[in-house]
Amino acid sequence: MLFPDVSPSRDECIADVASALQDEHGHIYLDASVLIHCYEMSAPASEDLLGALERYGARVAVPAWAAKETWEYATSRINRRPLKPLADRLRRDLQRFQTETTRYIDDDTLRDLSKDEYQQELGTALDTAITLIQRVADHQPKTDQTTARLLPFIDAHRLKSDLIQVVEEVARTAPTRIAHRMPPGFADAPQEEVDDESRAPAPKGKGKAQNPHGDLIIWLEILADCVATNAEQLVLITRDTTKADWAFVPKKIRDERGRPQENGGLVTLPLPLLVHEATQRCQTLKRVHIVSVEMLAHVLRTMRVEVSHLAAALQAREDDDGQPPPPDSIGGVFRSPDGQPYLAEFRSGDMAYDPQEDNDLDQLILGLTGEGWKVQNQAARGLEPLLPAATRSQKIQIGRGLVAAANDGALEPAEFLEKLLAQDTLDTALRGDVLIGALAEVYLAETGEPKKPVATRAIAATLYRHERDAALQPAYQAVLERITAQSRKYLTLPLESRSPISLDLALERDVLRGISANGVPLLEEDAPPSRIIQRSGQDATITTDELIELLNEEFVLPPDILATDSPRSASFTAPELLGFVTWGPQTGTLLR
Repeated sequence: MLFPDVSPSRDECIADVASALQDEHGHIYLDASVLIHCYEMSAPASEDLLGALERYGARVAVPAWAAKETWEYATSRINRRPLKPLADRLRRDLQRFQTETTRYIDDDTLRDLSKDEYQQELGTALDTAITLIQRVADHQPKTDQTTARLLPFIDAHRLKSDLIQVVEEVARTAPTRIAHRMPPGFADAPQEEVDDESRAPAPKGKGKAQNPHGDLIIWLEILADCVATNAEQLVLITRDTTKADWAFVPKKIRDERGRPQENGGLVTLPLPLLVHEATQRCQTLKRVHIVSVEMLAHVLRTMRVEVSHLAAALQAREDDDGQPPPPDSIGGVFRSPDGQPYLAEFRSGDMAYDPQEDNDLDQLILGLTGEGWKVQNQAARGLEPLLPAATRSQKIQIGRGLVAAANDGALEPAEFLEKLLAQDTLDTALRGDVLIGALAEVYLAETGEPKKPVATRAIAATLYRHERDAALQPAYQAVLERITAQSRKYLTLPLESRSPISLDLALERDVLRGISANGVPLLEEDAPPSRIIQRSGQDATITTDELIELLNEEFVLPPDILATDSPRSASFTAPELLGFVTWGPQTGTLLR
């Protein structure tokens, strides 16, 4: 279809991209913005990205112009000491603050300190801060390591494009394309002042004086390669998804239940004219996908490709988001105003909630279930000041939202939940009700009935870490009493006394055929796509340690409970269709 859905389904978009990545006739192209970003991430994050892309072999391609732009960046524009300007500015600002305080404060400014005492303490604190800042000001990231990994990757996947022919076409057509805002790249063209009010407004942005047609050159390279290889799926991975000259970013997307949600930039779709041009030039093309790096990371996670370092790097906070960094702990001491003992309870109706548009906390709760890690992290960051006024229903929804966001891959919601539950100076009702919501999201369906639990390793670790906290045990019991009668359908549950679970691996010439826990099979050889271990569509090598991590997440287990005689670093082949057994409260499967 030429025109994208203005409110697409998030799950369908992720499934479409996953299908395109695995299609043997799907071709994956990397924009220069993605390659250059490897220098702006940690080495492990870059390795996650490049290693994941290498899974697709020769179907991954780097346009020659993207290679050229990356080379220019690597050889002339890398900031060898990126922290130094910020460190120098901080040092100047701190010293200025110290000077200004001597002008404005007096002995009556602070109740517990005189002016001289304050100045002495401030000087000591600033000296410590400046010393710490200076220790890393001259730090040089491992750019040489990145270059040594990135440039061979580019060379191995570089398109053999006829750049002379491409540039000649650009010279002929670029002015007309820009004048009519024909994608891609019209936002990069230098903008002329428009005095005639009757003329259409120019695209937003100042354009680029150098290389204004780079995106168009890359696009024409991609189309030529699609024609030459009879590609059926075109996947372009780019970070330039906000300029509106590559992608359409829907304002709303539909969640798994069809409800409209704010799109935080996760889902991006190709502009109609891009699809039109691509399918006109390449008659074999069936679909065109413009994919952000964040969307790629989401898709890879659904395919159980390990990209945790990449996900963390993509969630690094931007300087201009206007919010403070997340605290190390939840500040303040919130106490129940009436002094009544905490009564932990859970009702099926607690799974239903109608947020109010004029309630700030409700909007943050909606943000936790919004689309995109930036939206979810910002929502978690804004919760603390509003917690004292939260109602019981809101606290339960906060717990549910934190788990839902963490299950989607957001980091700060999981960190916030751990910090809140760990702080025993907080009101027990606050901690308990949030915990009830978190447990309900993991173990219960929308009806309040038991379901197959879903939780990341971080969330599971948090839930098991606080199970012996006496103040929180009533909250655990309020939810878990609903599934206690079916406890044998789970490998373990919070509040239980437990011993290590012994694993036995069934191997056949270094090929994994099955695994059992205390004699109960956990894997089957012909699992459906939703339950296979490796969702790459092919056999894959896996280590014992990686397998244990997958089992921990699949069965929502505490860390270090699984034990095996196999070396943790031993590797073996996991067949394409090997997957987890059908299990859960409604399946009749007993795991112990």
